[in-house]
Amino acid sequence: MPWAYGYRRLKKAIYMKLLERRRMERAAAMLCTDKLEEEAVHGFGFKRPTYVIPNGFDVKRFAALPARGIWRTNLHISDEAR
Repeated sequence: MPWAYGYRRLKKAIYMKLLERRRMERAAAMLCTDKLEEEAVHGFGFKRPTYVIPNGFDVKRFAALPARGIWRTNLHISDEAR
C-alpha cells in the first residue's frame, strides 16, 4: 500500500490533511485486509485498534496470468479499440 501513496502524492497528502485524518481520529478501530495495510495505517499515526480481516480473495490464483494483450491479439482487436 505505501507504493500507492507515492502516486499523485501531493493530491493524497492534501486529502489526508483536510478530510481523512479527522475521520481516522474519530474511528474506534480500523479494519484492514492484510498486514501490509495494517502497517500502513499505523504509519499514518493511527493509535486505535486495528483488525485484519482478509477479503476472501485468493490473489495467488492470479499470479501467473497470460501476457498483457494476448487476448486482444487472439481475438484480432486493435490496441486502439476500447
